[in-house]
Amino acid sequence: MDRAILDELNINNITKQLRSSSRSVKNRLQSILKDYEWIAAVQTAYDRPLVPNERCGLWYVPPAQRLETSYFKSTDGHTNEWDFSLRRLNLHLLPLIASHNGIILVDSTRRGKRIPDALSKTVPIWCAVINYVMMGPPEGESHTNWLHCPPGQVSKSEYTQIISRIPQFAQRATAMGILKPQQLAEMLSRRPLRPLWVFPDPKNAINLPETPPGVFDDFHPVICCTASKMCQDGIEMNYAYDKAGRAIDSWYYVQGAADDHELWAGKHLSPPLFWQVVADANFDINTLNDAEFLLNIEQLHSTNISQATTNSDDLTQALGILRVGDTCLDFGLILANLRLEAYQHSYKVAVCFSENFAIESAAGRCKVLNYPFQSSKKGSKQFRQELPQIMAQLESEVLANASILIVCDTGKDLSVGMVLVILCQYYNLDTVTLNKTKNEVVSKEYVKKWLARILEYKKVNPSRATLLSVNSYLM
Repeated sequence: MDRAILDELNINNITKQLRSSSRSVKNRLQSILKDYEWIAAVQTAYDRPLVPNERCGLWYVPPAQRLETSYFKSTDGHTNEWDFSLRRLNLHLLPLIASHNGIILVDSTRRGKRIPDALSKTVPIWCAVINYVMMGPPEGESHTNWLHCPPGQVSKSEYTQIISRIPQFAQRATAMGILKPQQLAEMLSRRPLRPLWVFPDPKNAINLPETPPGVFDDFHPVICCTASKMCQDGIEMNYAYDKAGRAIDSWYYVQGAADDHELWAGKHLSPPLFWQVVADANFDINTLNDAEFLLNIEQLHSTNISQATTNSDDLTQALGILRVGDTCLDFGLILANLRLEAYQHSYKVAVCFSENFAIESAAGRCKVLNYPFQSSKKGSKQFRQELPQIMAQLESEVLANASILIVCDTGKDLSVGMVLVILCQYYNLDTVTLNKTKNEVVSKEYVKKWLARILEYKKVNPSRATLLSVNSYLM
């Protein structure tokens, strides 16, 4: 092989290795901390509550500084895939927006973009649909259908195509009874939502208002804050200093460092644990390598689990349980093996979907159904296969209006799927009361309406695979 080609291949391999090493856990976490300085500056400038967008945005905002979280998915803003998701309604944000005259949404991206699609298109679509339902086409600007996108980030052709879909999205939401014009008008004082965008300058210049702008009289601002600046990995070197001003560590900046955390964060490193470590004086990220840091995280995770199960005698608190309206259905999150007798409760049945944990109960006290399913495509498939047997064991208790506890590893996926099945088959959607007979005919629209009703009580996001399993069983 030609020597020049070999040299080029070697250089490419070395460059690839350098870029890979620059995205180490340590570099990522240091980058997140640096990005948080920008986010804190944005909050000071606009004086609105921080709302991180799940999942990436959660890493950039300490839990104590979040009043809420959102779930705007980038795929709902991808070209030709634009959508107002009925699974990700984010209606829980509206009271917060109304009470604070706006919010600051925080998200990031690793895709070499200045603004992630979730902030440049998904959020603008959401704002436009809310406004269209509440007020109809805007006076004098009916050609825009309330759609505002960041200048230079969305092409004119794409912008025009999205505009044409806003009435369709609004009609679909109102037809399902999810959005009601009068209710929105009262909540938002007939002020439209208006997305604004802020992002860090690659040259580190921060151009923000010197004083908070106060109340926006004409609209509620939804400030879309991109956490990371656009740059190439492995290029920007940063340094950490001790109190004497001496450099004690160096690291490379990573754009969108928190993205795809499943690929780099290990089994238990999560946003809450990360910020717990940051606040702990006994940990110093500058003195630990990746392996040492992740080992400390594993130990801290074990300690937290132990404390969560031994320090709380309240089952609702221990599992983050939420009841669906006035039903007898509770669902939540399981973090460790659970013995029900350790808590005061009135459950007749407990259903647990977890590959790692189980529920125990003394014989005769509570019927317990444990299924070793994880929240994944595989787990959703297992859930689908077992649903007939599960419902056969639950039907008599459901019809007797007995208290039922349903938990899973996330508290938002399989447990929600199980609750959806019970609600669709045995409860009245309008009154949220138990029917005397089983609903024999259930449609996809009916399932979506019940999911929207659950979203009124808790921000959940069952996976597409789980919802397909629910639909498959019911229909």
